Amino acid sequence: MGEYYRDRGEDALIIYDDLSKQAVAYRQISLLLRRPPGREAYPGDVFYLHSRLARASREVNADYVEQFTGGK
Repeated sequence: MGEYYRDRGEDALIIYDDLSKQAVAYRQISLLLRRPPGREAYPGDVFYLHSRLARASREVNADYVEQFTGGK
């Protein structure tokens, strides 16, 4: 969701304080869509999704960060 707004040039901030809550929500949606469950009834790609979320969270535009830190 945040990437949608970022790509449109708008500001976006999404905070995940607990990825297990995101995994449970993703599992419920996947089961409703009748996707096959994997380990512990979670979809097989939930772990890949979490790694992508972690990678995307660190790929922040350095210029954007400098606005808040004053270049430090």
